[in-house]
Amino acid sequence: MAAATGDELILRGKSHIGNRASGNIGAKSVDAAALDSLNNGLYSIAKEHSIAALQRFATVAVTTSAYRYAMPVLDTDSAAIRIKDVIRARALRSGDSTDFLLRRISQVRREEFLPTPASTVSGEIIYYTHFGDNLEFYPYPSSAYTVTLSCSVWPTKFTAATLGSSHALGEEWDDVLEYFMAFELFAKLQQTTDALFWKAEYQQKRIDTAQALRKNSDWMTGSRDLPGRGRAWIDVDDPAASARVLPSASDG
Repeated sequence: MAAATGDELILRGKSHIGNRASGNIGAKSVDAAALDSLNNGLYSIAKEHSIAALQRFATVAVTTSAYRYAMPVLDTDSAAIRIKDVIRARALRSGDSTDFLLRRISQVRREEFLPTPASTVSGEIIYYTHFGDNLEFYPYPSSAYTVTLSCSVWPTKFTAATLGSSHALGEEWDDVLEYFMAFELFAKLQQTTDALFWKAEYQQKRIDTAQALRKNSDWMTGSRDLPGRGRAWIDVDDPAASARVLPSASDG
């Protein structure tokens, strides 16, 4: 079953405000106010949760001429995206067949511990920084790479022309969006008691939905640290195992 369309959600949201479902709320029509609330709901949920339906792959073509690159605006399916956060970045050097994981470092820590990237100090890229609308790679790249990003993106807002399409979060979030719209519409009508009731309903439904969609926990490594690229396992229970080194082309 597909997620509800924008039109369906607006009808569901307006159904809670009774005889105020037509006419105006302030300077806007009820339909326009409901559209605003629908988009606010999409963003409110996306701010609070990492949602599988909003995860995408995107690529960056890294060359030897720069270390800073604009954040991609298209995913690998050529759909327009606005990246919320980079979850993981893997680099494939031109001519190689195996990629490797890049390590994320904040801009503050990069500036504190690492010199400003310069073409005179170049090498295999190890770190990346997500800063503003840019990605920075360090050291300055000495080869060309294709960097594949696993990222979370912001949902696409509805417009009057796109209300016939389904929302981006997935059908599990239909009720959550409906309750958020009821909360905001009552708030705009200055009906505080009803607004507070639907706000509480929204918050509980949001938490319940997020918990229902929660993935199983990662495998816990215990006393053994995961290996880095070309680095040994560190196993305090089996010192001899620490000498085992994975092939340098792999990154756990």
